[in-house]
Amino acid sequence: MRRILLASVAAVALTIGSSALRASPYDDQPGPDWRPASELQNQLTSQGWQVDRIKADDGQWEVYGRDPNGNYVEAKYNPYTLQQTKLEYKSGPKPGSTPGPDWRPASELQSQLTSQGWQVREIKAEKGQYEVKGTNPQGQYVEAYYDPRTLEQTSMKVKSGSSSGPSKPKKDKRRDADGRDKGKDRDRGGKGGKNK
Repeated sequence: MRRILLASVAAVALTIGSSALRASPYDDQPGPDWRPASELQNQLTSQGWQVDRIKADDGQWEVYGRDPNGNYVEAKYNPYTLQQTKLEYKSGPKPGSTPGPDWRPASELQSQLTSQGWQVREIKAEKGQYEVKGTNPQGQYVEAYYDPRTLEQTSMKVKSGSSSGPSKPKKDKRRDADGRDKGKDRDRGGKGGKNK
């Protein structure tokens, strides 16, 4: 009985070991029916890319290099169709973070907002829109977004309350000699960290 058990354990171990050595179709090796990396490199070069490296990774071609805008990117391509499946920017401006050729100038938006009573602190291109940080005519510090072609507001987030209105009291973070938080008791109406 013991021999049968040992033989069974040895057979299972041999099966597991040999299956671990077999190559998976998703290993970091090109498959036999993949289109060649040189074809992908030619395709990208003709589109204005500067290709630094192409390698097989997780069942796809992975490309490192610079896109036509000069951004350093990592991209993945389907090895059968050579269609892009993923694009990750490693450096340089993100898409939409530089003004497009058909955008109206930021100075025009600044003049428009100043004439409406805004105090503009910053205007920059962000996600295909102008992002404005500043104080609106109501005295609130806001982050607002504007269509770069029409200069119409698309959204706004109030970052803080009115500069002239009441503000939330700051919490006293001092501690007494026992290490207890004085501010907690003070907020509850107590005196200096001591409960009555």
